[in-house]
Amino acid sequence: MANLFSVEYVLIQIFDYPLSLIEVSGTVFYILSVLFISQKNILTWPTGILSGVLYLLIFYQIQLYADAFLQIYFISISLIAWKNWKQEEMNFNTIHVSFSGSRTILFWAFLSLFSSLGFYLFLKDIHIYFPVIFPKEASYPLADSFTTIMSIIGMYLMSKKKTESWMYWAIVDAISTYLYWMKNVKLLSIEFCVFFFFAIYGFRKWILFEKKPISE
Repeated sequence: MANLFSVEYVLIQIFDYPLSLIEVSGTVFYILSVLFISQKNILTWPTGILSGVLYLLIFYQIQLYADAFLQIYFISISLIAWKNWKQEEMNFNTIHVSFSGSRTILFWAFLSLFSSLGFYLFLKDIHIYFPVIFPKEASYPLADSFTTIMSIIGMYLMSKKKTESWMYWAIVDAISTYLYWMKNVKLLSIEFCVFFFFAIYGFRKWILFEKKPISE
């Protein structure tokens, strides 16, 4: 029986690009998740969990190990955020968003840079440390490390309803567009190019939400 969760299981051939079923499925759920979060809709979390599971399988198969690790984090924090958002929605009948203070924003920015460097030093040799689990060398470890750390912090800030989280996603989306194209998962590359503009839209949308009176 064919493995439906393999990147080799082709759903359709578009010109010279074999589009896998798992890539299409992960993309659909991720698009729904982004659309929901831009509207502060709690359905962002269950759809995000589904996309996280599918992307975990994709990234492991194409040796983007940092991105694979990242999906485990996404799934975990999505479960927590889903519960917290549900509780706030029940208590206040809405979800409130806000910016962090300037010192907090700088703290997260510096943490992103230093953590990315540290993770890169580990990731570039992960095939040496754990050859059984990771038999092949990591691809693009510096870019992969940077987008992973930025995504971790961006996801945390988003779960806390911080408006600046969208800027993290804009940076991640821009780098990921190039990274996935080079790894020949072109649908993901196009998807993240589109999500770059979604991130700008979400940022502006949350600024408007923040300016609205709480009674709305």
